[in-house]
Amino acid sequence: MTEQRTSELAARELSGRLINAQEDERRRIARDLHDDLSQRLSLLSIDLQLLNRPRGQQRGAVAELASQIEEISSEVHKVAYRPHPAKLDQLGLQIAAKSWCRDVMQQSESKVEFTASDVPVDIPIDIALCVYRVLQEALRNVVRHSGASSARVELTGTGDSLQLVVSDAGRGFDSSASGGAHGLGLLSMRERVSLLNGHIAVQSRPGEGTRVAVTVPFVVRDAVASQETLASSAKGAGA
Repeated sequence: MTEQRTSELAARELSGRLINAQEDERRRIARDLHDDLSQRLSLLSIDLQLLNRPRGQQRGAVAELASQIEEISSEVHKVAYRPHPAKLDQLGLQIAAKSWCRDVMQQSESKVEFTASDVPVDIPIDIALCVYRVLQEALRNVVRHSGASSARVELTGTGDSLQLVVSDAGRGFDSSASGGAHGLGLLSMRERVSLLNGHIAVQSRPGEGTRVAVTVPFVVRDAVASQETLASSAKGAGA
């Protein structure tokens, strides 16, 4: 009973921390909408009012407004894409992951090399979403903190599990220390992987780059345990 109670408390604490991480993500999206898009729309409104200027000055102003609207439309797409990527549902994990790597390259100065092998097409959505979110967070850390000019992403199916490795040769950090710039992101990754009975290893040292390796089984342990219990019961009944 003590062991069961301890497991229940651990699960409750894990769920609470995951909820907090989700709320932090929602707050970040709200800040993006308010601090960036809202202000830019206000400026756009002011520019539209300036179209009352003489006709000879309007052509350049209209072209500038069209450019601003196109940029804002692109930002809205990015913000809408973050909560749940449509490409993941429509095209599968491999294509969605490759597309994210391409987006990172387009939006930053980092080159991302993506390779994939033996990745199943019909990956359960909870596993696909977990691996995709870890990839997103790992590459964000590369861009924001590593100082690396390039990163490597490897996605591999092994028959009974899915493996993701994200590595860079950047400035690295002390992975044994808690908190810091990587704290919340690493916590979120660990929680997501833990909820699916997976394993995550973060290897990093100052000046030696960072390697994030994730393995998520296609069959969760609870399901395996249930099957073993049923098999044991059937065997006992036969005896």
